[in-house]
Amino acid sequence: MTAYTASSSEWRLAFGISDVRTVGSGSYLLDGYYEGELPRILPCPAARLQERRRDLLGVLTEPEAGFTVVAYALTTANAVPTHTLARVRAYAAYQGWRVHAETLWDGCGMTHPLERTDWQKAERLVASGFAHGIVTLDQSAVSTNTCEYLEVLDRLQERCAFLAHVPHEWRRPANPPRPPVQR
Repeated sequence: MTAYTASSSEWRLAFGISDVRTVGSGSYLLDGYYEGELPRILPCPAARLQERRRDLLGVLTEPEAGFTVVAYALTTANAVPTHTLARVRAYAAYQGWRVHAETLWDGCGMTHPLERTDWQKAERLVASGFAHGIVTLDQSAVSTNTCEYLEVLDRLQERCAFLAHVPHEWRRPANPPRPPVQR
């Protein structure tokens, strides 16, 4: 059985999965045996979480002025994550999203998202309508615990909001498009 950050009981709870195995060069989830049938092979959990994030964004209608997002980062030390936040803000701008003036980050390391002061602020900005979504560098800025991560996605879905991460392969364009000049 392949080791993941979530326990097998968390995978079962989150996705109804009976087994996690490595097949070839990738990790797949086996969705139970049925009498005489081969198991259904599903993509790895990260792909399913990515699909869920894409679905959250896909059902929203983008306002004429574009989505407003909160840039958020998580560190293990109380040092400002300048480079991480710059990358998150650049990705949001590349997507055409407006970044909320208050950039948020927590230096407490991996704790439950609702135990983090600035994560709470980010969710409050979404809940109060000042932002349509939250953008982070990757999933670990939210939680490596699958159940906690799904709780966050559920809360954002209830608020008609989204969560986005900077794709690992994304590179800042050399000449980013300039916003139109307002006269």
